Amino acid sequence: MNTFIPNTQMPHTSQEHSPLNNRASRLEYFSTIPWQLFSTHFITNPNAGSERWRSIWHRYLARVRALHRDTLAYIWSEESRSVHDDLHRVPVHYHALWFSNNAPDTRMLANEWNSLAGLGGKPIEIDSYDPCRDGLAYVLKLADRDDCHWDFSNNLSLFLPEGVDLSNAQCRRRNRRHLGRANGVLPSACVAGIRLTDGTFHGQ
Repeated sequence: MNTFIPNTQMPHTSQEHSPLNNRASRLEYFSTIPWQLFSTHFITNPNAGSERWRSIWHRYLARVRALHRDTLAYIWSEESRSVHDDLHRVPVHYHALWFSNNAPDTRMLANEWNSLAGLGGKPIEIDSYDPCRDGLAYVLKLADRDDCHWDFSNNLSLFLPEGVDLSNAQCRRRNRRHLGRANGVLPSACVAGIRLTDGTFHGQ
């Protein structure tokens, strides 16, 4: 587990690092975020070798953050069925949860993934998040394993006012930017940009 904020050399705050300790505290902490979307991502580009899987995923996150005009919270994990010692191997894929004050545009999420990962088969499936279906536990089901790659965005505490770190100028500026975007006039996101699935978690 990387202790730095994705794509930076800045460590997570102590508030954000606390859920890394054990499964129960992780689930408790992350369940306080009112997640909006659950997504599953497969790489179907035949030219994308295994050494490029993770780089594709991180490029995707960078694109989505750049295109979404609001503070975007997410948590993700990488999975392959071989880690379960199943008889039938399933290629590496990713599960993610998303939340923002302005709901993420599902069409944008799908288009950006397709452009990087390929169009064969079903490269991405997006579903409305239902807390009763244990999607969070599903994303984090392998998080205790040393070979599991997972991480979360650097801004979860911004959605939990009691947990916002205002101890230094950098953190205070980050919180002001978040509040400005949350209270600003932004165009409504297209939540129904692609057909949502029937609620099943594909890849289980």
